[in-house]
Formats: sequence, C-alpha cells, structure tokens
Amino acid sequence: TILKLNVDGTSVCVYQGNVEGNVFLPRGRHPTLAQHVPRAMRRKNLTFVAMVSDNADIQLLLPQFIIGNYATFPARDIGALRATCPPNVFLIRQKSAWNNEALLIVIIRALREALEPHMEAFQPVLIFDAVALHLGGMLLWCN
Repeated sequence: TILKLNVDGTSVCVYQGNVEGNVFLPRGRHPTLAQHVPRAMRRKNLTFVAMVSDNADIQLLLPQFIIGNYATFPARDIGALRATCPPNVFLIRQKSAWNNEALLIVIIRALREALEPHMEAFQPVLIFDAVALHLGGMLLWCN
C-alpha cells in the first residue's frame, strides 16, 4: 500500500499579539492602536517541521519537530519544555531556528525509525516542496 508522507517546515512567529487587528506603529503615533512590542519579540520565530500522512493510524506515529534558537529555548528551560511534549514531538535547540542539512538528516532518520515496524505493509512516498535543502533529505531516504 502506498503511504503518502508530506514533510514541510514553516516559520511561526512566537509573538502572535493579544488582540485582533494588531497594528505595529512607531512610538508616539496613534498610541491607542499600537501595541509597543520590542523588536526582538516581533522577530522571534520557531520553525515547525511537520510530517503529515494520508493514513490516520500512521499519522499518530510520525515525528514532529519544533526548532528554536538559544534565546527562544534557554538551556535552563529546555528540559522542562521537552518533558511536556508528547513522545513524537521533538524540541530542537540550536544556534538558529532554521532547518539545515544536518538537522534534516536527524529528521529523516527519525521518520525512518517511526515507520520501520510498518515497512512490510507500506511503500512510503515522501513529498517535499522544491526548497534546495530537501534534496539532501530525499537522497538520504533513498540510501
């Protein structure tokens, strides 16, 4: 049976605002419309690498990755944060919150491990978008 697996990452802004229609304006202009949020908070992002399957039972097994930088996931907090995650959700703390080739290798290996017990029943087909980073992931999967 063909098992379709979409692997994709997206940037998620940590600060989502706390009211509808947030408007970020320079100080002094329309203070009733603006939330004064520090630039560092507006620029703080995570990367969510999601794995989605067309099979509901397999979906529950697929690893999911949240990547944050050192400021977003301080060393003092990372253990407690990881303890709150389900077993298939992995928090990655690294210099940058962006995915990279070394991390993609970890992600693809985790996917292979999760699927290993089911390889007799399924033929996985990985679906990536066209970002150059994913070429290495496809080659790793094939080897």
